[in-house]
Amino acid sequence: MNEISKKNMLQAIDQDCQCYITRDFKYRDVLFAKDLNLSLIDVSYYAEFIVLKELCNKISLHFPMLTIDYYKFTNPYSYF
Repeated sequence: MNEISKKNMLQAIDQDCQCYITRDFKYRDVLFAKDLNLSLIDVSYYAEFIVLKELCNKISLHFPMLTIDYYKFTNPYSYF
């Protein structure tokens, strides 16, 4: 398992997260999340950048008592 994935999932559990949304889970990540009783949503690359913010907004509207953290990352590659 990727140590970053493991660390992030454990951090999510420590913050009482019940559902973790990201992309590119490996089978062992899913098994680890299952052991933690953590629900996963695996989104495509396109959805990650285009749809995820809107998804967070909609979830916030339906569940105003939840805290939703959205982290926007920039593309580390330069195109010429």
